[in-house]
Amino acid sequence: MKSIRLTTEERQFILARREKIAQKLALEKFQEKALDVANRWVKWSKKNGEGLTFSTFVNSFNYQDGDGEQIYAAVQVILGAVYKVGWNP
Repeated sequence: MKSIRLTTEERQFILARREKIAQKLALEKFQEKALDVANRWVKWSKKNGEGLTFSTFVNSFNYQDGDGEQIYAAVQVILGAVYKVGWNP
């Protein structure tokens, strides 16, 4: 196979494109995780009669992943959107 020589501009373009794709995939993964955790939270909350606070989220619900603050914030937004259209457990 013949080697291809890239200019600095071409290399930067390729690397920027790869980074953009990686960021998109990471965002999609985060969104899926947030939706999954929100669903599990709702089920847990109904069973345990607890409201959503950060301390309850990490201590009682026991969310211990390193992205706790971001997932907690996402769960708040997800539930807020659902409540806005009239659903409230």
